[in-house]
Amino acid sequence: MWKRQELKKKGKKVLKRNYWAAVAVCFILAFLGAEYSSSATAIHKYSQREEDRQINEVEVVKPENRVDNWETLRRLIRGEESKQPLFDPKIDEFLSSSFNTFTAPVSFVFKVVRADSGLFERYPVLEMLLILIAAGGELAFTLLVTNVLLVGGKRFFLESRLEPGTRIGRITFLFRRGRFWNAVKVMLFRSLFTGLWFLTIVGGIIKYYEYLMIPYILAENPQIDRREAFRLSRQMMKGQKWRTFVMEFSFLGWELLSAVTFGLLSIFFTNGYKGATMAELYVALRNDGAENPA
Repeated sequence: MWKRQELKKKGKKVLKRNYWAAVAVCFILAFLGAEYSSSATAIHKYSQREEDRQINEVEVVKPENRVDNWETLRRLIRGEESKQPLFDPKIDEFLSSSFNTFTAPVSFVFKVVRADSGLFERYPVLEMLLILIAAGGELAFTLLVTNVLLVGGKRFFLESRLEPGTRIGRITFLFRRGRFWNAVKVMLFRSLFTGLWFLTIVGGIIKYYEYLMIPYILAENPQIDRREAFRLSRQMMKGQKWRTFVMEFSFLGWELLSAVTFGLLSIFFTNGYKGATMAELYVALRNDGAENPA
């Protein structure tokens, strides 16, 4: 039976052996919103402040040259004078960068729309089209990039346990091994089922822990059948949900300290510490299952 203190001690050792690579991997996952949400907000806020600073310095004379497709969409839907975001401010902040990247090849369309503020009134279908582009782009990015890199992050920490020199590039292993689409499918169903269960609130919390090990299972066996991945995760987490919750809760003190440092502690320590420890938990649960099969 695993003990929390022992797993955290092992996780700290793994982090120490491969520190900078772990920091980089966690930073990428936080930036993409795949994991480590507590530091993702700090990262995006810094990115926005830096972008605004550069705009003020470089485009003082002609600020209208700046093209922000998300801002164009927001103004057209909410009105030129409105400051109201399309969704929750934090969601808007996260979606904007992905939306701007996805729609960059068709920025000229947004320039035309921005130039003619009455375009939606004459062509209401355009509003719906832009909304669908925004939603579709974000969904595609999450399914094809974010979820796949999340599995890659688990692979990185599992390999770091055995190989101190594990490289950051291991986070992209699914893109290079020809096992991409199975991981996309399994993670899609994980997100779908968890989201549906969260409609019942309590059920969502239970299923969150029940499906917690699926990314690790995919990291070790990218070709595993979807039903088998779910079955193994349920089996591994049977009777372990509360103890796992306590494990995650034990990092709360570090998260509070991170808030005091504006997210820097999370970026440079807590995220990697937690990622390495959770990988140790997966290995412990996997070994317990092998010794005591259901």
